[in-house]
Amino acid sequence: MVALREKNIGLETKLRELIEYAKENDALQHKVHDFIVALFAARDLPTLQEMIPHLLKDIFAVPHAALRLWQVNPPSVEVLAFADTQTKPVCLHQAAHETADWFGESGKQLHFLRLLSLHAAATPSACWCWPAKRSNASTPRWASCSCSVSPRR
Repeated sequence: MVALREKNIGLETKLRELIEYAKENDALQHKVHDFIVALFAARDLPTLQEMIPHLLKDIFAVPHAALRLWQVNPPSVEVLAFADTQTKPVCLHQAAHETADWFGESGKQLHFLRLLSLHAAATPSACWCWPAKRSNASTPRWASCSCSVSPRR
């Protein structure tokens, strides 16, 4: 009987955990929906480039984000070369070249930047960058990345 009670307590704990995950997933789904619906308001690429960082701040509570579309705002040769070598998201201990400037005044205080090169065909066409926190137990799996790449200055 005691063994059944202990097993029941374990199952109840697991069920509460699964319910909590379901609530988090539901909240995230609503945020993604709101984000996608808001993107439809953009009428051109410059507007879209301006909207995305604001939407990330407002909807997902990302304090700092930058999106640079090469067609609208071409990067330096160094940033383009660095982005061209990145096939996966990277986490940097320091800003790659002038990417810290993309965040304005707050860019000087940011550390552990995540960078995602968006490739169209064989060449990078955009770069999405946002600050990263050091990974710890409270960092969601989707938000963590390996900090192994250091760009040359």
